[in-house]
Amino acid sequence: MGRAPLAEAQLSIFDVKRDDAGAVNSTREDALRELIEHHMLDDAAYRTCPELRVVAFLADPFNCSGRIAKLDAIDLQEAGRAVELDADDLVDLFATQRGEDDGLIDTVEELRTDRLLQKAEYQLTRLVDSSLLTARGDVTLRLNDKSQSLDIPDIVAAGTPILCVLFVINAVIAAWSAYSAFQRRTNTRALETTMMGAAGAATVLGFLVFAGSGSNGAVTLTSTLVSTVAISTPLIFGALSGVVSEHVGVVNIAIEGDLLVGAFAGVMAASFFRTPYAGVVAAPIAGALLGSLLALFSVKYGVDQIIVGVVLNVLALGLTTFFYGTLMKDAPQDLNTNQFALSAVKIPLLAEIPIIGPVFFNQTILVYLMYAAVAALTVFLYRSRWGLRLRACGEHPRAADTVGINVNRTRATNAILGSAFAGLGGAFFTLGSGLSFTDNISAGNGYIALAAMILGKWHPLGAMGAAIMFGFAQAVARLLPNIEPSIPSDLVSMIPYVVTIIAVAGFVGKSRAPAAENVPYVK
Repeated sequence: MGRAPLAEAQLSIFDVKRDDAGAVNSTREDALRELIEHHMLDDAAYRTCPELRVVAFLADPFNCSGRIAKLDAIDLQEAGRAVELDADDLVDLFATQRGEDDGLIDTVEELRTDRLLQKAEYQLTRLVDSSLLTARGDVTLRLNDKSQSLDIPDIVAAGTPILCVLFVINAVIAAWSAYSAFQRRTNTRALETTMMGAAGAATVLGFLVFAGSGSNGAVTLTSTLVSTVAISTPLIFGALSGVVSEHVGVVNIAIEGDLLVGAFAGVMAASFFRTPYAGVVAAPIAGALLGSLLALFSVKYGVDQIIVGVVLNVLALGLTTFFYGTLMKDAPQDLNTNQFALSAVKIPLLAEIPIIGPVFFNQTILVYLMYAAVAALTVFLYRSRWGLRLRACGEHPRAADTVGINVNRTRATNAILGSAFAGLGGAFFTLGSGLSFTDNISAGNGYIALAAMILGKWHPLGAMGAAIMFGFAQAVARLLPNIEPSIPSDLVSMIPYVVTIIAVAGFVGKSRAPAAENVPYVK
């Protein structure tokens, strides 16, 4: 009997505390309502933050800085009061709250997923509507060049029909190539060259038309090709350097260093002697000096040629940076001026030919020397006694030694010759471009030249073609911002590297290096 009044008293106490808890909940809801109303009316909308454990979308951000602390204080007060409740009620309270939170969060996450899908669909629609997938509108081709006396009007035409015609041409050439391979037909080299040239020209023209369709700017075809030749010149010289040195059995990783010292010595000699032709002479000499170190350590002492080449690149970068910061900075007008850059030499009559004339026959002397170097190496490397001896030392040095060829001397002299080619190409960065020398002005073009050499299968003409491909990609990447297409310029610059990887992997035919390269010859 004594325990019943006690139980009733305890129950009444818990009832009172439950009423207090209800009052706490009511007070909390009123406080939250007041804070939210004040927040929605007065606070600035500039930042996203959670409200009642619900995260707002990025499209509807609201500032709630300073409110979270107040909400947390209310949560702490509630938690302090809840301790006074019965244990079962406490479990039920938090279980209910947790279920409500999970329901709210799951709902928001589902809404956020739908929002992301909507954004993805919108971006895909924009991609389809842009000229990435379809060429819409007219394209303006500008063939006129300021160096020509003949004024050629702009060509305005619909982009889609032109692309269809060019696509059909490439499809026919591809079908013919596949049929010839299936039938094992042997075509003449002239026919294969013509077909490859037509496919390449159709691809280049198609890409330019594709990029310029529907844009406000004009596709300056002639100027783009002129820029392609200019950008490709140091790459071609570097690739020829690799062709000569690797055919004799010396891997020349130091092409980057040769280009760098050539650019440095070229502008310094031209500034000191007040004539650009002094720089044209000094640049290959500087490259040959660096190549002599390659020959000394790799040929005479048998050090790994790749390691020597990497070290020489670092040495060239360090030396040029040091002298640029000391000698050239102290006397820029005497040792590092762009006042004595090479000017374009216009060949009469030939330079007036539309499109072709300004591209090939209105260039600096370095470009003409590049033409001569490619032609000379193509002939002498495969049609002369010197070329036969050179290739014998790279393929089978023991056999070459047996017939009386001094293998090491041949390797050393031709490694130096190859470095001289690269040094002459480095002069284009300063003398040919009309620029002063700056730190690391070659900017990795030596490694691109190596890639062009491999892509060209160690042949002068193939190396030149691969270098032109790299140069054209860079020229188009510079053109794209002017016509405002939807194609990113970085994507265009990436294409030659992808092609090089595919070619080296063996998908474009077997590309085999000389058998004895990077193998020291010891009697």
